[in-house]
Formats: sequence, structure tokens, C-alpha cells
Amino acid sequence: MKVTARKKRGTPRKTVTLTIRRLEPELGARLRARADQEGLSVEEHVRRTLRAAHPADAPGESWVDRFRRDWRAATDGQGIELEIAPRPTTREPPDFSKF
Repeated sequence: MKVTARKKRGTPRKTVTLTIRRLEPELGARLRARADQEGLSVEEHVRRTLRAAHPADAPGESWVDRFRRDWRAATDGQGIELEIAPRPTTREPPDFSKF
């Protein structure tokens, strides 16, 4: 794998070029198929996949905050509904008068 950073002319941002050699043909086919499903180029699909796999954490962000952010992203902000198991009826408190 070769990673090089280049500064584009006239922009303060640096871009990185990533070259991956010897990629398995099956993996390449899966990447192409997934990109087609999403209406993206393979390059853009890989960019989005890498961004999702390696998010830029905000300074001081806790793992709970990251989990909540990732959960909202995974469920399109909708969350999920879980069935709450019925609670058993309350039982009589134990009788300690014999002790």
C-alpha cells in the first residue's frame, strides 16, 4: 500500500492518494457491485466506507457519545422499538417475623 499526501494548487487542504495493490478479484467485484447499488463510483464508495470505519472523533468525545452518534447513523435517526417483556406480578414480601 502506498499513501502519499499532495497539496492541491490554490487550496490549503491536502489530499492523500492511496494505492492498494494485489486486491483480490472477488473483493473488487463486491466493491463494484455495492457501489452500483448505491449509485456511486467505486472510488466514492471506498471513500465513504473508509470515513465510516475511521470517524474523526471530536476532542473529548466519550465512547458513549460515539456509540450514540453511530447508532443514530446506522438507524437513520429513527432508532428501533423493542418489546418490553411483561413483568411478573409482585410477590408477597418475605416474612422475617420468625427470626
